[in-house]
Amino acid sequence: MKILSILFCLGFLTSVQAESLDFDQKKVVFDFLDFVNGVKDKDCPEIEIKSYKAKGNDHFSSNEKAKLSKSEFDKLDKLSQSVLTMKTDPKDAKRDSHGNEIILFGSAFHIGSNLVLTNVHVLDGTFKNLTNCGTFKLRDARTKQQMYCKKVHYCQADIDVCLIEMKEIKNIPSLKLKANPIITEADKKTKELTVIGNPLGQGLKISRGKGITPSGVNYLLNTPVTIGNSGGPLLDNEGNVLGIVRRQGKLDEDGNPTKKVNDKYVKEPAYLSSIATNSKAMIEAIRKGLAGDPETLKKFNEAVVE
Repeated sequence: MKILSILFCLGFLTSVQAESLDFDQKKVVFDFLDFVNGVKDKDCPEIEIKSYKAKGNDHFSSNEKAKLSKSEFDKLDKLSQSVLTMKTDPKDAKRDSHGNEIILFGSAFHIGSNLVLTNVHVLDGTFKNLTNCGTFKLRDARTKQQMYCKKVHYCQADIDVCLIEMKEIKNIPSLKLKANPIITEADKKTKELTVIGNPLGQGLKISRGKGITPSGVNYLLNTPVTIGNSGGPLLDNEGNVLGIVRRQGKLDEDGNPTKKVNDKYVKEPAYLSSIATNSKAMIEAIRKGLAGDPETLKKFNEAVVE
């Protein structure tokens, strides 16, 4: 029997994931909403959308529905149109050391001029390919449009970000990057943030949580993500990109990020955290990386809100 080995595009997940961990539901506004499928009547004052929950590597399971006002639905619906999904075809799959197929899946988002942002590990889970398209391609969950990679303009492994130009992107709106987000003390507890991506490779879904904590080049979030969300945007209520989703991490019982000492965590973690590279670090790195390519740099800068 042919064995299928799945490599999930949420980097380092197996090293930081534990079966007992879950997101702090007191800080989750809503879990994963199926924004593309199953929404029949968009003209009602309130719109019900199927809601899912994911824990660790378990697949979605929930019979619940979330209610959104039409104005909120329309706002999120518009933002989600800029987010694209990635999943390798079996014919393009690489093989691990045991000969099993490795299927990758993740997310990306359009920033204009056929340019998309994603993670390095969505382009290549080994972090070795920082320059070549390989078999990378994206898909629009609504129109089923396939987009093929034209050129990898810049990747930086330590912040897990890639800027890629696709051959053609038709009728896909673009998102704007916030150059210098200001995070207040109140924001750390109450700021509502939205993540859009391709969790578990099951299509475009939206999640939202309260709170954001700066941590070096990253943000720590209470907005749920799971395997496959990698490369999707982190958005504020104005629809600006504050960061790009990387992976899950751990929070201790006080809601602070745990630290490793001699490969052991200082405290037993109580909750998961989502980790996103912040937009400031991402913009600075890409601008520096495009210094020798003024044409692409100009296009990239058009996507930045100072």
